[in-house]
Amino acid sequence: MKNVFLYMWLFVLLSIKVYGQGTDVIFLIDNTNSISSGTGSTPVGTIGLPGSQYNNIYNSVQAIMTEVLGCNPLNKVTVAQFNGIGTGPGIYIESNFTSSSFSFTRRYYGSGGSVWESVNLISSALNGTTPPDGTIQGSYTLSRTPGNALTVFLFTNSPRNNDLLDNTANTNNPNRFSAYTSLKNSHLSKFVVVLEPLPIVSLQAEQIQAAAGIASANGPYTGTVESYPNDPDAATTLGRKLITGFNLSSTQINTLTNFICSCTTNLVLTSPTDDVSTTQDNRQAEYSITASNTIVSNAVGYYHAGETVVLKPGFHSANGSKFRGYIEGCDAPLIEMRTTLTNDEIRKEKNLETNLFSISPNPATSVFTIQSTVNIKHITVTSLDGRVMYNGDVRGKATSYTIDAGSYTQGIYSVTVLTETGETQTQKLIKN
Repeated sequence: MKNVFLYMWLFVLLSIKVYGQGTDVIFLIDNTNSISSGTGSTPVGTIGLPGSQYNNIYNSVQAIMTEVLGCNPLNKVTVAQFNGIGTGPGIYIESNFTSSSFSFTRRYYGSGGSVWESVNLISSALNGTTPPDGTIQGSYTLSRTPGNALTVFLFTNSPRNNDLLDNTANTNNPNRFSAYTSLKNSHLSKFVVVLEPLPIVSLQAEQIQAAAGIASANGPYTGTVESYPNDPDAATTLGRKLITGFNLSSTQINTLTNFICSCTTNLVLTSPTDDVSTTQDNRQAEYSITASNTIVSNAVGYYHAGETVVLKPGFHSANGSKFRGYIEGCDAPLIEMRTTLTNDEIRKEKNLETNLFSISPNPATSVFTIQSTVNIKHITVTSLDGRVMYNGDVRGKATSYTIDAGSYTQGIYSVTVLTETGETQTQKLIKN
């Protein structure tokens, strides 16, 4: 059960697993001969020849790297390129994890190797085990920062059979995803997949669905996912961290890096380092926030975690300050708080304490009903990518309204209700 715990006196916190405040990021880049050269689709055969697809990958990696390193000084990055040694698997790891951005050139060795084999080699480098001779070039080991989370950004255009997954033909087979599952489970890693689909339209659907099965949850992709029983995210209906196309926009980059830059896994705040002396201080964590710091007079502290907010002895919200501990995951919108609230903001604060309306059923498979405590004036439903799914007034005096969501794709939607009293509130709808 999710709770906010306030222990201001003599409370001793036991069994807390303390995590670091950063993320180790691996950019795993497809460098096989299917990645096009500067002339379009001609395979690359020489070291350093950039290529149009490769150029887009390189530019996107550089932009993500800049974003990740700029948002948290404890984040670290590395780049691993794969395309095989001769006819077998192989990767080139550019460096150990580093907190400085760097450029790199295209590496070319041979035509062998697949994505899943390269992921197994990444596991070897992380675990410090000895891979087959010559399969890892450059840096042979990857030394994790103690406590840091791990994220793999995979850039590939590989087809589903043999390259993206192993060479077993059947779908929904956990063995096909074993390389990814092993890395996810052994290092609690997340996968972000940037896929440039095949030009063969008939094979694109299964390629995208398999890539979605590799990608971790809470992302912009809400289409069909190839499932497998050992998927750590199998229980969730949320979108996956998958984007198609190597030439990423700034908006897409922000979407892919938000969970790294806006939210740590577990956050520990201590005094005096984390004392809040500014007008407003927003803190987010995916799972827990543990605080023993001070919020000074006239400052605002807002602690927003998915499972627990624990205030230990030493935590102090001074006279004249404002503090709120709120249980909601990182993907929820961060609620603004200020020392001087307008009437609209006071209503928002009130809405935090009491739900203005309810959604049933939620998750929904077809229709869902909005039930309000007062008459409903207007309803808007939007998807995570900003598409307006429903936008209309409610005629007459009604406290209940039903909407058909049968055509919505699986994922998360925002439902905003305006009442006849002028109050507005937004809640999540999950569509199965």
